[in-house]
Amino acid sequence: MNGSKICQGLSECEVKWQLTYPYPVEDPSINLICYAQSGIYGDVVLKLQGPHAERRTEVAALQLFAERQVCKLHAVDEKMAALLLEMIMPGGNLKSYPDKREQLEIGAELVAKLPIQVNLTFGLPSCQTWISNALNKILPRFSSDPRLIKLINTADEIFNDISPPGSPQYLLHGDLHHENILQSHHQGWKIIDPHEVIGLPFMESARFIQNHIMGENQELDFDQLDETISCFAWRLEQPKSLISRALFIVHALSTCWDLEMNSSQDQIETQIFECEYILEFLIRY
Repeated sequence: MNGSKICQGLSECEVKWQLTYPYPVEDPSINLICYAQSGIYGDVVLKLQGPHAERRTEVAALQLFAERQVCKLHAVDEKMAALLLEMIMPGGNLKSYPDKREQLEIGAELVAKLPIQVNLTFGLPSCQTWISNALNKILPRFSSDPRLIKLINTADEIFNDISPPGSPQYLLHGDLHHENILQSHHQGWKIIDPHEVIGLPFMESARFIQNHIMGENQELDFDQLDETISCFAWRLEQPKSLISRALFIVHALSTCWDLEMNSSQDQIETQIFECEYILEFLIRY
């Protein structure tokens, strides 16, 4: 968003929702995020959305997730691409919680409870869409590495095997990891920033597992892999083989997305190795 549109949008929101003391938050995304006080809703978060694909689908997802432990959408102005959200206090994220085992149990419980079965896709992307985009758009433009091409083709095959035609449709968060789970004084843990995707419920586990076993060096700690997958398999009442396959698919896709975002070649090489390791790991099941 350019500066004049930001100022205009912020001013209109201040009037419409009786906002005072809007305070911009540092955010690496293309959205403008502000903390503020509303004369109507109390403490709020104002989100002025940038020109991205999730602009309308985020509103649909927040409305559909209204009965779940997801940040409440107070109001929306489509013309200004503005969302007014509840402010979750104290707002510490799950990553800051001291006990890593409890992080895992809390995350698994939220992942189990969040997906909603839907009859319509509401124009939202699907997990299959993600894979098709990786194969047909990202790889042809950014990479000719035969290892990565093989991994994404394998991810496509595995996905088709575990998600046969006619499978029920579920709304998923799509990016449910520790930093998107915040602590509320009165409502326990609440989820923010849905990336909204249609898929089967077990696919929701992969992004959390990926984040949970990632070390400070941004590499996966495979010593934690079996315990983490076992926890989700038990909580979701699914075989470990299914959870492992979901993780492989999402980590392979993440490698493509990081490639698109100009990550270093060393990072891409590391992630290709990690995908190959996960592929070998899931064969055990």
